[in-house]
Parts: sequence; structure tokens; C-alpha cells
Amino acid sequence: MRRSTGLTPSLKSEKIGGDSPEVNKWLGRYLGVGESVLDVAITTAGGSGWFERTR
Repeated sequence: MRRSTGLTPSLKSEKIGGDSPEVNKWLGRYLGVGESVLDVAITTAGGSGWFERTR
């Protein structure tokens, strides 16, 4: 989402895990996997004949 829209998690996301670096690490991994899935979906859709780029 960050690369597509420029949106990034606010500093408030650090409060989700509190002082736990383990929770913050897993949150970062979760968001990273989401970006990877989005990248694959965009690449797949762009290579198919079902979609076309308009930008």
C-alpha cells in the first residue's frame, strides 16, 4: 500500500505491541507479506489480458 498510495503506518502502530519488540517485529512482517502479495497480484493482473494500465 505504501508504494501504491504513499500511505504508511502512523507512529501509533508502535503502540499495538507496546514495549514488546517481538510483537512489533511480527507486525512488520505481516505488513511486509501484505505488500508482497499486492506486488504479485499487480504483476499477474498486468501481464494478463484482462486488465490494462491507464496511468
